[in-house]
Amino acid sequence: MRIQAFFRLYAIFGLGLCTGLASAEIVTLSMTGTVESVYDPYDALAGEVWTGQAVAGEFSYDTAVPDTDSNPENGAYPQDQRAVQMAFDIGSLRFASDPDAPTGFYQADVMNAPWGDAFHVGSVEGNQLLSTGATVSAMDVDLYDVAGTALSSDALPTTAPNIDAFTDRFVFFHGQAASGEHYDFRVQIETLSTGPAGGPEGTFEITAEVFDVHDPVNALGGQVMPGSRITGTLRIDVTTEDLNPDPASGHYPHVLQPGFGFVLNGGSLNFESETEAVPLIVDIDNERFGPYDRYEVHAVGGTWGPQGEELGYIDLFLEDFDGNALSNDLLSEMGPNLALFDGLRDLQIKGHVSGQSETWYIHAELLEMRPAGQSANVVIVSPGDGEFVEDQRFDAAFILPPGQDVAQVQGTINGIAVPETYLWGCTRSPPDLEGRLALLCPDMHQFLLPGSNTVWWTFEFMDHTLATELVNWYLRGPIY
Repeated sequence: MRIQAFFRLYAIFGLGLCTGLASAEIVTLSMTGTVESVYDPYDALAGEVWTGQAVAGEFSYDTAVPDTDSNPENGAYPQDQRAVQMAFDIGSLRFASDPDAPTGFYQADVMNAPWGDAFHVGSVEGNQLLSTGATVSAMDVDLYDVAGTALSSDALPTTAPNIDAFTDRFVFFHGQAASGEHYDFRVQIETLSTGPAGGPEGTFEITAEVFDVHDPVNALGGQVMPGSRITGTLRIDVTTEDLNPDPASGHYPHVLQPGFGFVLNGGSLNFESETEAVPLIVDIDNERFGPYDRYEVHAVGGTWGPQGEELGYIDLFLEDFDGNALSNDLLSEMGPNLALFDGLRDLQIKGHVSGQSETWYIHAELLEMRPAGQSANVVIVSPGDGEFVEDQRFDAAFILPPGQDVAQVQGTINGIAVPETYLWGCTRSPPDLEGRLALLCPDMHQFLLPGSNTVWWTFEFMDHTLATELVNWYLRGPIY
């Protein structure tokens, strides 16, 4: 069956290109993902794209482009393809827009409506040929949220939207072989972050799960709740001088400069630290007080929310009571290995609403912190997103990354932990031709509740790296 693009916001006719390069405000987002499905019966892609394959890429758009749609629920932003780009590396193939193409168009769109939110960036026709000689007719990044809570307006986002707030998130590719036969395939987006792929040294991608929220005046509007995710980036300057002479303790107050600190997303809200007025501070203890390691990043000030309200602070705190997590007190572009910290792995955000004395805070547990652009461990969860009926039995399978074996698995369904005693009963299958082991967990259906089930899985591998995966399982109940 041919794959069809789920969501298209752009209008094919009547698009005018923005030519104001001097006033451009370019935002670049980088992504990683996994090929979800492929239609290529005539081998236009020469076997270089297959299901389960890892994908990395980036795309950009100009936020200074005016909205050409007068409807307040829709934003249409035709782009100048000379000033923006999108590029994805898949196997040996590179799918990229062509700034010098004589035809084609590049478009960004936003929908913020009661019936759903959507964000789209696409490049049509004006793309480079593949090394196989095939054309790339269209590349479309599509995020869609059926609940209509992921975005707060129809404006183009200035930082990466929170990928976990969208029910559908994919990149769709379509083209033709040199002989004219069609191909298409779809990539499920796993991570989305602000900045070019790879980012500058000292940039880390962060994922955390919220376990406590204090919001007495509903300042956050219910966008961040226990069980929801905080995602984004942290950038530190690894060349910052250590002002603590103690060889077991590092104190790194950063020079006042923009572009460092935290850029985080929760629901449709952004939380961004300020590093031009107050220095970002990193503190590291490596067995300074016996077998105990600590890694802390503290950022005071910043903004949050669509109105740019004042942010109190963002704090990242890791501790290890065995003293094995760190080997020195130095900053590193690789950052700390989260899996080695057996104590707190905390992310705290605090702020208030202008004109009110009440404060709010978010307390979350860090699940992932890895150098930006580093390939993520991708676990294929089967079944994927889907619907089930009452009394439908099914097992769950987790297909691990090539060459990896799992040390521990944790899961939550609507914030409720899957019992460890159940997960201990999962069995391993031998590696497949790609070197992927699989875990088979029987009778997973017993844990589903009627209605929507948001299921998060966290995997710790033998090399102490981590992976997190999300699936949505919907259980249809009987009608009496």
